[in-house]
Amino acid sequence: MHDALELLRRGLRLREGDRTGLENVDLIPVGTPIGGTVPVGSLVTKRRQEGPVSIERDDRERVITIQAGFFGRDLGSVMRDIQARVDPMKANLPSGFAILYGGEYEEQQKSFRQLIFALLLAVVLVYMVMAAQYESWRDPLIILFSIPLAAVGVAATLLITRTTFSIQAFLGVIMLAGIAVSNAILLVDYSNVLQIGRAHV
Repeated sequence: MHDALELLRRGLRLREGDRTGLENVDLIPVGTPIGGTVPVGSLVTKRRQEGPVSIERDDRERVITIQAGFFGRDLGSVMRDIQARVDPMKANLPSGFAILYGGEYEEQQKSFRQLIFALLLAVVLVYMVMAAQYESWRDPLIILFSIPLAAVGVAATLLITRTTFSIQAFLGVIMLAGIAVSNAILLVDYSNVLQIGRAHV
């Protein structure tokens, strides 16, 4: 049993001394239909060329990952420079090839989409709650109209300070939206109180 396993192992893999040089590949014997053997070098032509050390796959598709680091610049400006050079190449890509941006940029875009959805959902829910409280469609609209006005101040501040619109800035905008809505509720309530007082007078 041991001898059979040893012969099988030798038949599937060359000895260490026979695997050290490329020229030894020509000497590998290959069986012929008539029962003899010939060296593989008489049947094939070998050619040395470069190949991948390893093959990476993502969702059963081959991928090539290009990584880079950046220092002293924000991610948005770096990605704009990369896209300005890479995007024109997409039109000339062969069939079955694609260029995708991943890593930190992909996570940032995913976070932005989630925050936009959270902001819109919060605005809709706040409007529904205020419409039920005020029993009116007009007053909640007036209150929510303060959010775009607050966003104008945010955009102006970012431009003046030359600050990029990051995830932290987006979280600040959501917090500012809540503060603006609270302030607008107080103003609308006070204006309603004044109107009721004038009506009694």
